[in-house]
Amino acid sequence: MKGRLMGNKNDNNSQVLRRYLNLLEKEKHYQIINDFSLNIMYLDTEEELVWYMVESVISKMNLEDCVLYLVEGNKLVQKAASSNKLRRNRVIQSPITLEIGEGIVGEVAYNAIPKIVNDLSNYPNYIIDDERRLSEIAVPILCQDKVLGVIDSEHSEKDYFNEEHLVLLSSIAFIIGIKLTNIRAIQQLKENQKNLEEKVELKTRELKNTIDTLHKSNKNLENFAHSISHDVRQPLRTIYSFLQLLQENEPEMKEASKEFLDFALKGAKDMTSLVDGLLEYSKLNYSDEKHVILDPNQVIKRVISNLRVDVSEKKAKFNISSLPKIKGNETQIYQLFQNLIFNAIKFRKEEVDPVVDVSFQEKEDRILVFIVDNGKGIKLENQEYIFQLFYQGMEKKDGYGIGLSLCKKIMENHQGEIDVLSQEGVGTTFILSFPKI
Repeated sequence: MKGRLMGNKNDNNSQVLRRYLNLLEKEKHYQIINDFSLNIMYLDTEEELVWYMVESVISKMNLEDCVLYLVEGNKLVQKAASSNKLRRNRVIQSPITLEIGEGIVGEVAYNAIPKIVNDLSNYPNYIIDDERRLSEIAVPILCQDKVLGVIDSEHSEKDYFNEEHLVLLSSIAFIIGIKLTNIRAIQQLKENQKNLEEKVELKTRELKNTIDTLHKSNKNLENFAHSISHDVRQPLRTIYSFLQLLQENEPEMKEASKEFLDFALKGAKDMTSLVDGLLEYSKLNYSDEKHVILDPNQVIKRVISNLRVDVSEKKAKFNISSLPKIKGNETQIYQLFQNLIFNAIKFRKEEVDPVVDVSFQEKEDRILVFIVDNGKGIKLENQEYIFQLFYQGMEKKDGYGIGLSLCKKIMENHQGEIDVLSQEGVGTTFILSFPKI
C-alpha cells in the first residue's frame, strides 16, 4: 500500500514537472516570436532577414540544423544555413538547388502545407544534404497564398519534432513572408524610382541638348534673317530708286507705261514692307529683352498718339477703361496694341466712324483685355486662320498677313493667349489673356 502511494506521488510530481517544463518551453517560444517580430523591423534586405532567422531564432531553439530556401523561378535555392552547412562569414557550403516538388522541401513548397517526418530511414522522398538524419520538419513561407520559400530543419533523432516546433516555425515563417514581401516591394519601388530618375535625367539631358541646339539654330536663323533682310533691302532700294528716276525723267511716257511703272513702284514698296514685317516676326522668336511691370494704359495712350493722323482722318473714337498692370516686354506690348488698334481703325465700315472700346475682366489667375470695334468684321470661315503667318482673309490690299501673326507670337512670349470673336458687318472683339502679376 505504501509503495503504491509512493508511486502515485512520483507520477504526479513527474506530470507537474512536465507541465511546468512545457509552460517554460511555450513561454520561450513566445519570446522568440516576439523578439523576432520586433528585431526584423530594422532589417532592410533579404540577406539580412534570412540570416538573422537562421542565426538568432534557430540557435535559441537548440536545433541541430536549419536551412532556409527561397523560391527563384521554378527552383528552391538555399539562402541561409546553420551547423555543418555554414562554412564562414555567411557562406553556405555546397549549396543545393531543388525543383518544386523535389524532396520534402520541394513537396512542402508544392503543396504549401507544413510537414513533419518522424522517421527518415525509409522515407522515399528524402534527399541527403550534408549528412543523413532521422527526422525532419519543413514549413512554407507564405504571403497572400503565394509560396516564397521553405524553412527546413533535420535532426539525428527519430520523432524529435513535435507540435510546438511546428507552431513556432510556422509563426516565424508567416512573419518572414510578410517582411520579405515588404522588403521586395520597397526594393522594387526603389528600382522603379531609380529607373525613373535615370529616365528623367536622360530626358533632361536630351532636352537640354535639344534646347542648346535650338538656341544655336535660332541664333543662326536670326542672323540669316538679318542678312537676308539687308541683302534684299539693298536691291529693292536700287530698283525703287531707278523706277523713281525713270518716272521723273520720262514725263511724256504713255498712260499705259505710267500705269505699269506705278505698279512696279508699289510692288517694290510692298516688298520692302513685307521684308520689314518678316524681320520683326523673326525678332520676336529670339528676343532676350527682360519683362518688366507695365501700365498698359500708358502704352495705349502712346499708340493712339502715334496713330493720330489715322485717328483724325478716320474720325476714330475710343472708350478705354483703366486697365490693371501687367508684366511684359514694353516694345512687344506696344507693338501688340498698335497692331490691334490700327486694324480696328483701318477695317472700318464705309461711312461709319470707327469706335474702339478697350476693357478688362479678372478671372482667377488671368487678366482678360477686350479690344472691341464696330468695323467690317471677319467672315466666320476665316476666323480660325487669321493668326497664321501670311494669311489674308480680306482683300490683299489690306495687308500682308503678318500683323496678327505678330500679335499671336507676342502673346505666346508672355505666357498668354489671343482669341477673336467677330460677326461680319457688325464688328470684331480681340481677347487678350495675360497672367496676373
